[in-house]
Amino acid sequence: MQKRILLISILTLSNFAHKSFSMDFNEINPDVLRFFGDAAEGAARLGQNIAEETRRNNEYSYENRERKLKEELQQAKSPEERTEILRQLGVIREGREKKEQTWENVGAQFVQVVPNMLNLAQDVIREKTQAETKLAQEAISSKARKEAIIESMQKLIQAGTDPKNAKLFAFTTTVAAVGVCGAWHGSKVVANLVQQYMNKIPTIAEETSLVSVKDKVVNYLRGQKPETNINDVILESNLATRISRIATSVKNTVSNGGYFRHILFYGPPGTGKTMLAKRIARSSGLEYIYFAGGSALDQLPIEDALSRLVELFEFAKRSSKKLMIIIDEAEVLLADRSKNLSDKTRKLLNLILGYTGTETNNFIIVALTNRPEDLDDAFLSRCDEQIEIGAPAPEQRLEILQSYIKKFLISRTKEQPKPSLFARILGANNPPKPITIAKDALTPEVIEDIAQRLEHFVGRDISKLVISIQSEAYATPQCRITKEIVDRVIQQKIDQKTLEKKQFKQ
Repeated sequence: MQKRILLISILTLSNFAHKSFSMDFNEINPDVLRFFGDAAEGAARLGQNIAEETRRNNEYSYENRERKLKEELQQAKSPEERTEILRQLGVIREGREKKEQTWENVGAQFVQVVPNMLNLAQDVIREKTQAETKLAQEAISSKARKEAIIESMQKLIQAGTDPKNAKLFAFTTTVAAVGVCGAWHGSKVVANLVQQYMNKIPTIAEETSLVSVKDKVVNYLRGQKPETNINDVILESNLATRISRIATSVKNTVSNGGYFRHILFYGPPGTGKTMLAKRIARSSGLEYIYFAGGSALDQLPIEDALSRLVELFEFAKRSSKKLMIIIDEAEVLLADRSKNLSDKTRKLLNLILGYTGTETNNFIIVALTNRPEDLDDAFLSRCDEQIEIGAPAPEQRLEILQSYIKKFLISRTKEQPKPSLFARILGANNPPKPITIAKDALTPEVIEDIAQRLEHFVGRDISKLVISIQSEAYATPQCRITKEIVDRVIQQKIDQKTLEKKQFKQ
């Protein structure tokens, strides 16, 4: 009966702590607060005494057992008896060490509770200030609550001061206090875990625009600004008009909460399909996740591959931001089911078809491939826009060449200012050494002649060609581009392209 009364009293004490957290400290009788503080201090002292007494009792017990075994060891006659007694002595010593370590751990854990209780007190004080209006409305019933609390505390102390119940009082009071703090901070931990779950980027992502606000600010201060203008992409006029119309449609769909239309870009490698998809996402206010159908899932067991796809689509469904899912090498992941597919590929395809079978306003799929004929008919039927991105025509080839020469060569001829101290703290590097260009190396006539010679070159090929010219310049002591360097690099790239075409035909 006394234990039951004590447990009820401890719950009353917890209730007092909880109620006091929801009241202004000025509304609580200072005598009650001092009363509560004295009771907690007394409980702490009793808890320490109990711990010390228990430790001494355990130590005394171990010493008695160890002394008895040593006496038996002196009287033992056979080697077997001596071995057994020595084994028991070892067990006792090991047990004593474990007990001592346990008490040290308990003490360390008790010390860790103190900062949590201080943080809790700070949170309580902050909440009191914010809730002043609400607390004023409860002032009418505050007197009755205080009287009930004082009466409950008096009953608790009467039970706790009974010598028979002192140890139990100290123990249960400590447990109740730790429980209140644990519940409070546990709720914060759970909230953080939920937030991490909501914002966790899917494992399958090889590249994504989903970065924190802090990272976006740092990138902006470093001068790393993503390209967002879809009209800067060099395309044939009819294709550029169609792409611009699609980008506008996607942007309006995002702003009006409409349903997305999935897109397929197909064409030779290096024609800018991935860049187009990312540029459409940025220009329309979409975040994107990019992954390659082959490299992202090919080496994984079927269970892990399915799990990563489910994680991706479930993230897209619950994300507060609209998402573009860019699937490169789509012919690997979305292969035609009429052909001899592996069980893994078939299950992955069925999973994607399941997520894209109905209209959605959460995400848009942009599939990229250079083998559209290998795609499954069911997936093709889900792509409202199927656009071929081919090799650039001579006019576009010249524009692309001019833009890359300006970006990688001409922009490097000027002395760049050193980054500010603030930018260097954020990780900005010193500018490269300026490049000098011989007058006859890259004249308008030379650039036009180069563009005519680069037949069958796509955007990626032209970019790599200009970067090779830059690398050759940095290989010279003067960092200088000459006509000889330009001619040599261009001929090497043309020969390499010719060899690639022969190997492809074979």
